[in-house]
Amino acid sequence: MRGRSTERASFIYLKPLLSYMKKYAVMLVFTVIFAVGGTLLGVIGPRFVSRIADIILAAVHGGDVDINSVVSISIMVISFYVAAAILSYFQSFFMVTITQKTAYNLRKDINRKVNILPLRFFDSSTTGDLLSRVTNDVDTIGMTMNQSVGTLFQQGTQFIGSLFLMFITNWLLTLVASTTSL
Repeated sequence: MRGRSTERASFIYLKPLLSYMKKYAVMLVFTVIFAVGGTLLGVIGPRFVSRIADIILAAVHGGDVDINSVVSISIMVISFYVAAAILSYFQSFFMVTITQKTAYNLRKDINRKVNILPLRFFDSSTTGDLLSRVTNDVDTIGMTMNQSVGTLFQQGTQFIGSLFLMFITNWLLTLVASTTSL
């Protein structure tokens, strides 16, 4: 029972924060696209590396190594990983931009609120203490958003992409591995 009330309390505080992020919905969509694209390119790389291994294994069993195929597949795999790194960079850049702008707007609104507070409020608390708390809290919110939201997108798509690739490679083994890991 207690866990559910804590979860609800967490989501209550998340709602206003999401309203601050609403302004950057387009950037957030691009962040998701970059995360999905980068993860998918990173996940399909090993599938092509297995083709190189198959070509070399066929040569070991009495054939010639098709160097042109190995080189072309290697170039393709390298380009996949370079593109995945570029997309991951842009995903991180957009996520940092979103969190910094959200933290800026949050600070601006808090400053507006502090400016309209009555003077008797400042008699009971020191200005330095108030500024320290506000700055620390907003910085903590910004760091948490930057780390958790970006990681959620990237790791979520990595999990789904890996599971999908496993299913394509061998669906029966994927089911066995998935059920035994639960």
